[in-house]
This record gives sequence, C-alpha cells and structure tokens, in this order.
Amino acid sequence: MKYLANLIFFVLILLAGCGEKKEPPIKIFDLKKTNIQQKVIPTGEPIPWDELIHTLPSPLEGFIEKWQREGRTFSSKTWKVSEVKAGYTSPETPLIEVKITDFAYISSYPLYKNWLEFRKSEENFSAGYRLATWIRNHPAIEEYYYQGGKGSLTFMIGKRFAVEIRGEGMKAPAILSKFAKQIDIEQLTKWAKSLDSSQSK
Repeated sequence: MKYLANLIFFVLILLAGCGEKKEPPIKIFDLKKTNIQQKVIPTGEPIPWDELIHTLPSPLEGFIEKWQREGRTFSSKTWKVSEVKAGYTSPETPLIEVKITDFAYISSYPLYKNWLEFRKSEENFSAGYRLATWIRNHPAIEEYYYQGGKGSLTFMIGKRFAVEIRGEGMKAPAILSKFAKQIDIEQLTKWAKSLDSSQSK
C-alpha cells in the first residue's frame, strides 16, 4: 500500500495493511493527524455545520439511521473546517457511515491536486482492490475487501469538499455509490464553485 507523501491536509489512515490480513484499510481525512507548519492564508469560511448537515443523504430503502446526525465547526491556529457525519444500518448491512468535510479555509493549498495524483495509484490484490472511479463527474476512489465486506468510497468536490463513505458487512460495494448519489451533490458543487469564483476576483 502506498501512503500519499507530503499530504498537508489529510492523512491516509491505514487501519491494516493489504494482502491477506483480516482488517482492511479504510481511508479517512483527518486534519488532527497532520503537521501543518506553513503559515495559512485563509481562502474562505467553511459552511456552518448546521447548514452543511442538510447535504447528508437520507437512508436508502431498508436502512435506518444508526445514530443521530452530528457535526461541528472547529479550528486550530492554522486551519478551520466544518464536518458532518451520519451512520446508517440495515438487517443486511451493519454499518454505512457518511462524512462530509469543508476545507474552504485552506483550499488554496494543493489538496485537490494531491488527491488527483493519489487517485492514479489503482491496485488489485487477492484480498480486494482499490480503483479510480467517478461520482457525478467528481474524481473518486473505491476500495473494497472481500473478507468482512469492508470498503470505502471517497471523493472530492472541487477544491473544497471531501466526502467519505465507508461500509462494513457489505455484500457488494455498489451500496456505497447508491448512498453517494443520495448526497446533495448539487448544493455542494454550488458552494465549491462560489469559492472558486471569489478566489478568481
């Protein structure tokens, strides 16, 4: 497995290695794990979490929400982000979790460029696969492991939003893209474009 080197904004967390190990890696964006040394020039305020939370998907047929939706807007000396998340469950699939993070404040850094570069690193192995795909014209990475039916679908919307969908106990990874299509991608795209427009002035 490759780690995405020199990634300023997020760390690829590998919960386990590839090969025949039982626990698959699930990718998440985690600013807490980063070590941002450069001085940040703010490029935009993140959407308040209580507004961003409405872009999360409604449960698919047969699913219920596993816990109450939650969100927060938080900051350190060098960055400020909003994130929201929700969990879903069904008799056949014990967990689907969706998280959306707004990186507007630090979007001037090459987050999107690094994401596209990492996306090229497709891989197939005996325990599963990682491949590049698309969600409504947005670049995505799908990862799936046969044992335990664990996997993730992560994608970027412009230079601003990171969307992560992970699942456990899935019979097939198609459920990830079904949840992705229930996200309010249209609204997220509008917000991403508004940030691009403000930076171009």
